[in-house]
Amino acid sequence: MPNPHIPSNRFMAHSYMEIHLFFQVTVCESCTSGPLEPQFPDNQPRKEMDTVIAVPTTCSQCQHQRIFSFDIPKKATPVSPDALTHINLSSAASTMIDLAQWLTLDQILYEASKNESEAKLARHKALKASFCLEEALKFFDDPDNDLPPAESFFTETSRSRFLQTPHLFARQRILALHAQRPAPTQSELSPP
Repeated sequence: MPNPHIPSNRFMAHSYMEIHLFFQVTVCESCTSGPLEPQFPDNQPRKEMDTVIAVPTTCSQCQHQRIFSFDIPKKATPVSPDALTHINLSSAASTMIDLAQWLTLDQILYEASKNESEAKLARHKALKASFCLEEALKFFDDPDNDLPPAESFFTETSRSRFLQTPHLFARQRILALHAQRPAPTQSELSPP
């Protein structure tokens, strides 16, 4: 659930991986298309005191530019978008990526894993899909309700998808999908 005290151009991130995934499901505010192409600073080590990073983006369709700011834990380590790492080690749900977007990321990554010819890369993508489902499950705060709360959806598109097809967002369905995904071994994971 979005934090009302953070300006809409600044987000709370649990990790660099969450930021990378955010850009995969965020559309351009100008043309409502995309994808957005983030320009992460190259080889600039974060100072120990930094808790905010700014990431300029350019829309690949209309060339609109925007800078996104992220509050990030001091202990977060910059990772490449291809790294295999948990997204959020806490039990808190994301305030940047909503439930529908986590399910979209799962679909994108899991389908990509099935089309990947190299076994190691296929497993890597399937594991990342599994991590996205773990993030989706964090939105369920009522153990007696199989449907997520309305606050689990941050965009009009996500809310509309939920209202039209609520069964796709049921906890039991997401748990069943998660059971079909592989589980990582400790040696496969990069530090968060």
